Amino acid sequence: MHRELKLPLTRILKTVLSYSAMAVLGMILSSKMIEMLLAARSSELEPLSLLKDSLMMLACILLLGLVWQQLLHRDIPRNNLSGYGKKLGGLFSVLAAFILIFSVASIIYRVNTAEEIHEARMQAIVDLKMRQISDWLKEREGDAALLQTSDINAALYQHWHTDPGKKTLLLQRLEQFNKIKGFQASSLLDSEGNLLWSSAQLPPHPALQITLQQAIRTQKIQRFGPYLNTLGQPSLDFIAPLNIKDGPAPFIILHSNPANWLFPALETQPVPSQTSDTVLFRQEGDQILFLNKPRFSKEPALTTKIAISKPLLASRFLSNKLPFNAMLRGRDYRNEKVMGIGRAVPDTDWYLICKMDQSEIYDEIIKDAIWISLVGLLALFMARASYVMLRQQEQLVLAANARQLQNERSQAVKLFSNIADNSEDAIFAKDMQGRYILINRAASRFVAQSVSDLLGKSDHDIFPPEQAEMLVKTGRIAIDNGIVLTQEETLDLPDGQHVFLATKGPLYDEKGKIIGLFGVSRDITERKQAEIVLRENEERFRAIVEQSLAGIYIIQRHRLNYVNPGFARIFAWDDADTLINMGDIGHLISAEDQERVHQLIRLAESGEISDVHFYFTGVRQDHELIDIEFYGRKVDDKGHPALIGLILDITERKSVEQTLTQQSEELRQRNAELERFNAAMVDRELDMIELKRQIKALSHPNTTIPSDDLSGTTP
Repeated sequence: MHRELKLPLTRILKTVLSYSAMAVLGMILSSKMIEMLLAARSSELEPLSLLKDSLMMLACILLLGLVWQQLLHRDIPRNNLSGYGKKLGGLFSVLAAFILIFSVASIIYRVNTAEEIHEARMQAIVDLKMRQISDWLKEREGDAALLQTSDINAALYQHWHTDPGKKTLLLQRLEQFNKIKGFQASSLLDSEGNLLWSSAQLPPHPALQITLQQAIRTQKIQRFGPYLNTLGQPSLDFIAPLNIKDGPAPFIILHSNPANWLFPALETQPVPSQTSDTVLFRQEGDQILFLNKPRFSKEPALTTKIAISKPLLASRFLSNKLPFNAMLRGRDYRNEKVMGIGRAVPDTDWYLICKMDQSEIYDEIIKDAIWISLVGLLALFMARASYVMLRQQEQLVLAANARQLQNERSQAVKLFSNIADNSEDAIFAKDMQGRYILINRAASRFVAQSVSDLLGKSDHDIFPPEQAEMLVKTGRIAIDNGIVLTQEETLDLPDGQHVFLATKGPLYDEKGKIIGLFGVSRDITERKQAEIVLRENEERFRAIVEQSLAGIYIIQRHRLNYVNPGFARIFAWDDADTLINMGDIGHLISAEDQERVHQLIRLAESGEISDVHFYFTGVRQDHELIDIEFYGRKVDDKGHPALIGLILDITERKSVEQTLTQQSEELRQRNAELERFNAAMVDRELDMIELKRQIKALSHPNTTIPSDDLSGTTP
């Protein structure tokens, strides 16, 4: 039963002000939390902060409205306040502990994240500086190699003592080279290391002889330094022994000042920082010499030395065998606590350390830890205020969710039922005992039983024993192994034997526990019968092709892709596979027909002619020549043009044809002779008849015979 509550104005104001203060504090702290976690610029956070503040305002308004609705229109039984307060206190204690643990974990995570970020940043800086140093050294050594391999310089030096003009030209070339390549100076030493010339009047360093001897021995570019020259400037020398064919080789020394580019490059920090520093150093006996000028040191380059026995960061790096890119902690030359990463510079005795003061890292972390703590306190306050309302609405929400879930399940079951009943495939589900708990109309039609009669039955109640045992076994395999199986199943049904493509798998409940088996079976009987017919036709066709006396072939890309045994027999090969593996058809064609046959086959494969029919002289394996009649047609084989057809061995036919032609010619000649003979005989008979007529005429005295007839010649 509900009743309206009448609240005083002071309680209304207290409630409104409390939620307003909570909203304002939430917006401020959440803005700081977003800025801290995302670590983005303020311009990038403005849209996100605006959206967050709007959602916070909307949430507070809705929360306030719900609270007032509960206060004004809901009657809270007084006799339940005590028990409810105890439960609320216990739950709030658990939630408070969780918030505290989460706040501490967030602070620890922030500390670890900050250290990892700075470590990754320093690793990137070390990698960058190492590349800069290596590239600079390689560039300088490449410049020295140009002088070393210059035949012109070597030729000019050979006339150093004899030709002043060439000596001057050599010195001019060296000075011009210094200007172009940016070297501080250059010097020329003889093979004994004595100074012949120096552009800056720099005498050789006393310890240079060892490096000169190494350059003579290796004939490679050598480095010396860096060191302070007589002018008090840093100098790194690149020694290049000239390639002199005759006589001892002199040395060209290129003096490079690292302070012009290398040291400023090391001082440049890619990421702004108040305390980050990059130091290049080397070990000299029991001391460490800083090659460049440290950021916070007043001493110039190559003048700061510290004892290696001091527990500083550089000393720890030299003494400890640490993994690659390992983070070091210690004190630097200022006695400040720092953390950094060191690396040995390849092919040198130098070491590089990128470091940063620990105070810079942890000052930022301390500020973030304070904000995280404030956010945790705000979370405790909001949890306390929100839990009251959540407790009051719990039952309503649960009831609404239950109704919604029930509706969704009902709709899902209805949808699945419609899909299953309208499917032509058999869809079913079994429990762990193998009894059908779901079956669609298609499955019931296959076994000629109603759905209601099939529910609760097992495979042994529906199918023959052997087939039922097979179904049970495959279902058990799917359940025991937790897998989905797909296989063909042959079942005896009322209308005859059917073949199904069945997919079965374990059926899970909401908790992921296997509660049965599901399956979908598709009737593929017609497809299997079609496959059988296709296979029989294919076997019949293959038998015809394999047993054919004619040679059947498939040519693709101008190579034999298939030949039948008849083709191999025509060319006296025992095995058709040997011809297929060889591929090339050129060895089967006589030399005089090679070009013509290849041209016709290429035209057919390209589609310029669709059918080909020609004759050529073939070559058997035993090198015997045979006459071949060739038929072919262009087809598409697996997406590529091919030529398919047959060949016939017409050697015997041509031999018979030649024999018949020869006999026909002989008969024609005999007929011609006979015709000439017959013509002569006819003429003789006609002459005899005429003679007889004349003789008969002579036997009559009154008959006059022309003189020309009497003078004719009788054959």
